Amino acid sequence: MERRLKRWTGHSKQALEFFAQVDHLHGLAHQAQNQTAAEIAYDGAYSDQAHMGRAVKRATGFSPVRLNKHIEHEEAFWCYRLLGERF
Repeated sequence: MERRLKRWTGHSKQALEFFAQVDHLHGLAHQAQNQTAAEIAYDGAYSDQAHMGRAVKRATGFSPVRLNKHIEHEEAFWCYRLLGERF
């Protein structure tokens, strides 16, 4: 089954699970109005805030803080401002 999945998607099961977890985290972060990063990490099934930060950096290339700063100030990130989505 895993070989077929890799053939169809080009990604391993582990990689697809990682991206699904980051996508879930993105949804949690978007819905979290007054939650701390540690609370979002806990809700996203990460062991702590640092674990979540490493996952965000692995997925996006930016730390959560740096990504949010780019979203606020860099023109290339305008679509995230439009959607109001941040980590």
